[in-house]
Amino acid sequence: MDLRFRIAADGSVEAMEILRSSGHRILDEASEQTIRRAAPYPRVSGWVRLPLSYRLDR
Repeated sequence: MDLRFRIAADGSVEAMEILRSSGHRILDEASEQTIRRAAPYPRVSGWVRLPLSYRLDR
């Protein structure tokens, strides 16, 4: 999975886009929620790109 997000002046997530899905909606949603919960972030201009990988074992 690959996503990017922009940080607002108050450190919250202003916008987020999934660039490449994990193929599992639950993982994509959990990733988005984790990014939002980790705020506040330091101010960064532009987009922050975050590649994530998951390994599912049975």
